[in-house]
Amino acid sequence: MSEVLRLHPIVPENGRRAVRDTTLPRGGGPDGASPIYVRKGSEVGYNVHIMHRRTDIWGPDANEFKPERWSHLKTGWEYLPFNGGPRICLGQQFALTEAGYVIARIVQRFDRVENMDPSPVTKHRFTATTSPVNVFVKLHEAVSS
Repeated sequence: MSEVLRLHPIVPENGRRAVRDTTLPRGGGPDGASPIYVRKGSEVGYNVHIMHRRTDIWGPDANEFKPERWSHLKTGWEYLPFNGGPRICLGQQFALTEAGYVIARIVQRFDRVENMDPSPVTKHRFTATTSPVNVFVKLHEAVSS
């Protein structure tokens, strides 16, 4: 689930408004590595979709689906499928529990999931949230023994 949420975060972009003058540790200067001043009332937008695909954070295979990358990975602010800090998504645990349950039930009932989409690129609809345009799969029911 972590790798799917990394590549396809439900909320692909977000923003925050500064409630007081502050400084972000990076983002300023010619190389983007210097501190940057943020004035009270300013809005700072960020794109989770792009951040989750940065090769400087995730490696040269950042655009590849590789669930094994999570076997020893501990993340911080570079992984934000539910945002973070005091305004983290209130439904995070419910969403993860619900998704985990559905995945477990599919694995229990079906012995194979076959991709029926002939196109190599999966199209997504980007609005306030993101979702696949179509999902074409064939579920093969497991034979009881």
